[in-house]
Amino acid sequence: MQKVYIMVGIPGSGKTTFAKKLQNASYLGTDDIRKELYGKELTLRGHGKVHGILHERILQELNSKKDIVIDCMNIRKTQRKKLLELLSRDEQVVAVHMDTSLFQALKNNRKRQRHVPVFGILFFYLIKEVPTIHEGFSDVIHIS
Repeated sequence: MQKVYIMVGIPGSGKTTFAKKLQNASYLGTDDIRKELYGKELTLRGHGKVHGILHERILQELNSKKDIVIDCMNIRKTQRKKLLELLSRDEQVVAVHMDTSLFQALKNNRKRQRHVPVFGILFFYLIKEVPTIHEGFSDVIHIS
């Protein structure tokens, strides 16, 4: 059965590092799409366009029957609901929640080549909604 991994976490939580370790899965990330469109990964431009392209690519990859990893924050239930609605019920959809402390995320952010502003990380930390099985996931994995 095809698996779709939906990464969940604030900037600096380790989503991309973990996602890229899933070697047999097709990697789809909004940072890559932003870089294609705007020349840089960290920009507030084109949120709707970026996610529209992401959804198109998800549908294309579903046809390949390969596992898929979707790498974007997905910190709100409403964001995850859109992804779950896009998927059919033939896939096993797993939320991978990067349960990283605010301190660790800020520390990781300082080590990155592209820094997310501290206020952005704090804001996302405060509004993050932890995923649950009741949202429609086959499984929820919490990684600390």
